[in-house]
Parts: sequence; structure tokens; C-alpha cells
Amino acid sequence: MNEDPAQTVRALLHSDGLHAALRFLNSRTPHRYTGIFLFDPPVLRNHTLADSWNAEPEPMAAAPLEATFCGYVGSTGSSFRSDDTHHDQRLTTAVLRENAVRSYCGVLLSDAAGEPFGTLCHFDTKPCGAASQELELLSSLAPLIVPEVSRQACQAE
Repeated sequence: MNEDPAQTVRALLHSDGLHAALRFLNSRTPHRYTGIFLFDPPVLRNHTLADSWNAEPEPMAAAPLEATFCGYVGSTGSSFRSDDTHHDQRLTTAVLRENAVRSYCGVLLSDAAGEPFGTLCHFDTKPCGAASQELELLSSLAPLIVPEVSRQACQAE
């Protein structure tokens, strides 16, 4: 019997933490990476990363916010999915077209006051598709993910 992904994520967050929840989400997609990235203008910072090729990936380096698809999600305030970013007609910014990320599926993370602070996303350096319902799933999981990210941020201070 297939369990509801939201229930699985909820249970993993409770029992094993954020990285385990992201590894589960990553196992459901053809994308190599699933991550949480935080806006820290002028850069985007990697908070947590799951990599289907590496069980314990190194965090990704900070990147200029305007050169990332997470930054695009933040600036538009809406979810974004592209199976091949180099051929996506919605992307008119040359900086985004030059990005090494070739496929992306991400949603905005907002705090309790509704202020955007990051993204939950799948991405890869090669074109690949996500199921059309994946954005909906990530959006439904964002409220479960936000408290854990906030808790970790408080512990780091």
C-alpha cells in the first residue's frame, strides 16, 4: 500500500529530521537534487540538500540570488517548474538561461507573517521532468517544512 507522501514527510520530520524528509522527496523525482535554499540578499544560501548520487552531500556554495531559479521563485512569488530551462520561453533573462541548472521544480517558503524566506525545490543539471502534481505536493509540504527550518535557524544562532 502506498502511503500518502505528506504523512511520510511528517513522520520523517518528527523521527529523523529534515534531511531524511528531503531524501524521501528526492527518491520520488528524476531530479538529482532536492533542497531547501534561503534568501540572504544579495545571495542564495543552501540550507539542506539531498543528492541522489551522494547520501551525505556537501552544501552548495552561495550564489547570486538573481542568477538562480530559487531567486526567480522569490521575485515572482509563485511556484516554478521547467523540464528544460535552456528552452523555456518564459525565461527571458540571459543570466537564468546560462545557469547550470537545466530542470527545476520549486515552491516558495514563507514565514508565519507571510514573508518569503526561501524555497523547497528539486533540480538537476540535465533536462528532466517532474510529475505535474509535484509542485502541488511541494506546496502542500511547505507548511510542514517551515517550522523545522525555523527551529534549525534558531539553534544555529
